[in-house]
Amino acid sequence: MGLSLERSERDEVVALMALSGLSGIGDKRRADLLEAFGTAKEVLNVPTSQWASVLGLSVAALEKARSNLDRSWAQSRLATLEGRGGRAVLFQDQGYPELLRQLASPPPVLFVLGTPALISQAYCVAVVGTRQPSRSGEAMARRIATGLAARGIGIVSGMATGIDTAAHTGALEAGGRTIAVLGSGVDVVTPPANGDLYRHIERDGAVVSDLLPGTPGSTYTFPRRNRIISGLSLATVLIEAPRVSGALITARHAIEQGRLLFAVPGDVATGKNAGCHQLIREGAQLAESAKEIVEAVKPLLPADAELPSVAAARSPASGSQLDQRQRLVLGRLEAEPSSVDELAVTSELSPAQLLDALSRLELAGLVDQLPGKRFYLSEAVAPS
Repeated sequence: MGLSLERSERDEVVALMALSGLSGIGDKRRADLLEAFGTAKEVLNVPTSQWASVLGLSVAALEKARSNLDRSWAQSRLATLEGRGGRAVLFQDQGYPELLRQLASPPPVLFVLGTPALISQAYCVAVVGTRQPSRSGEAMARRIATGLAARGIGIVSGMATGIDTAAHTGALEAGGRTIAVLGSGVDVVTPPANGDLYRHIERDGAVVSDLLPGTPGSTYTFPRRNRIISGLSLATVLIEAPRVSGALITARHAIEQGRLLFAVPGDVATGKNAGCHQLIREGAQLAESAKEIVEAVKPLLPADAELPSVAAARSPASGSQLDQRQRLVLGRLEAEPSSVDELAVTSELSPAQLLDALSRLELAGLVDQLPGKRFYLSEAVAPS
């Protein structure tokens, strides 16, 4: 549930929203005004002539922009967000993410649905990639996200179709934490096809945006959110990205922000991995598993940080939903792949029963499959 803002905080959020809603006052000009006058409330209180001296624009043009100032509209949008349990988190708030605070131009306010504390308390890794992945790329994203989440690492992504969706889904299936950074207002489901995922993340994770509530997604807003995805994260993992890809923008932001960058190699024939391979040539760390990503991230965590043992994940949140056959098969699997014939001998199940159990375990993110119908425990449940 969202927490109510103090009166002074509410006034500042409303002022920021009203300022952001002015035509001709974009992010750069808003940042210049905030730097000059300290708070959005003070920006709106000073005469237009002082705006003109800061921005180098005419008083007449700025007066025209200010004539559209609408605090009541901002108050209404904020009240609607809070009515859904959401919250606005100001840069000066204790709950503002420390990693994001380190950016050169951090967003002055974040709008959050779900669990606001998650954005400042979770240790996170971003997992991003193409909207049109191969089946193996989608499985790898799910596998890595599941393994990271099972080890106590939150997953940040953009809730786009493809790799983003697989990453969020893997984290949720492991009973872990995930944060979706939208390229629209936090209350606008983007893309609409991911409505179920959006509601799942809102219930069990956090949905975040620095855009005004109600803002639709656009070719401008989607690239803009990528710096927040990497900014919230200790590291960024790129899975299947062609040479021209929004995910590469996230990777470049991670480099600029001084964060760890990993890229997963893949098939060279499809073209879907060209961006990943280029980043590896440029110095990104090659990643094949969640375990090696966690080992690289651990030195960045506070000395008193405790990550859960993966051994505990052998009884994951979804484990109680497994039937007797699925639990039997899960108990026969190891981190090393086993063939169906081998599993049939150890489980004493018929091929039809065995394949049905394996399919359901794979859908639950507990089992992965290699070509030739060889199965092994996913990183969520495999012992370290």
